Amino acid sequence: MTWTNSAYEVIETINDEYFFAGSAWNTQIAKRFVLKTKRFGRLIEASYYLHLDKGKPFNIAFEPSTSFGCSVGCLFCASGTLSPIKALTVAEIVEQVNTLIAIYRRDFTDYRIREDVFYSGIGEPTLMTNVLIEASARLLEQNPDLQFKMSTMGALPSALLRWADSELPLRSLQVGIPHWNEEKIKYLYSKCSKYNLHDVLQHVQLFMDKRPDTAIKINYIVMENYNNSLEDLKRTVEKVISILGCNIELKISCLNPTEFAEQNQLIAVKQQVLETLAAGVQSFGLKKVYTFGPMSKDKLGCGQLAGNYKLFS
Repeated sequence: MTWTNSAYEVIETINDEYFFAGSAWNTQIAKRFVLKTKRFGRLIEASYYLHLDKGKPFNIAFEPSTSFGCSVGCLFCASGTLSPIKALTVAEIVEQVNTLIAIYRRDFTDYRIREDVFYSGIGEPTLMTNVLIEASARLLEQNPDLQFKMSTMGALPSALLRWADSELPLRSLQVGIPHWNEEKIKYLYSKCSKYNLHDVLQHVQLFMDKRPDTAIKINYIVMENYNNSLEDLKRTVEKVISILGCNIELKISCLNPTEFAEQNQLIAVKQQVLETLAAGVQSFGLKKVYTFGPMSKDKLGCGQLAGNYKLFS
């Protein structure tokens, strides 16, 4: 299966292999596609990421886009520059994932490892819950061993309960919490004026009650002069565990240095800063604390690939 006779036209294919810190692996082999939708003529990104630890395959993640542009408006994410925002259909999302699966299995015929669909590409999952649950159910009909992971900013917290009540095999829920100060989060999530941190955490707790086997990850993306002090991180962790408890993972991430982030004066920190922050919160007794990144501009998703093609966006 390829992109021939599909809902998409391939604009570019990017192959890459690079090394950086992850929670359980240290190498990522990526194949990424910049795709033009035939239905409305805009660009999206679809990728697979093969993760290896010391040369041994660990898992494969298929990452589709779920919309063109994003309604959250994160000031560090290049997908915020893509407009007008338009959601993809169930069929379009299913086709992305099925094609990625087929291409991966063709590229790596000897690897039969855990396969995850990761909703972390362009699009906010809590704003497309019904579409994504239906798409996931269709994918499971054809690939019953698939598991699912989701990364969200919590734009619509109540949607987490619909995910919890679904019958989907959810391996992890990652929630972006970049600060303890709600006003600073609203600034960063520029289109979410009604964002309520307490409400987000309460709904994550309700999700945890319904899905005790799903790993909960808090993603703290570090930005210079925004949240790079140990005091900010500690206060954020204190806020989170006051509601969720300590049975969670803390992912301390390096900011992806997109052009959009630079325009908004959001600057990545060095790897050593991440390590220092991680060491400074070990005493909280969280399930896991780890650093993630950094990545360079030519190795990015986050709408950066699609945003580079001004002809179509």
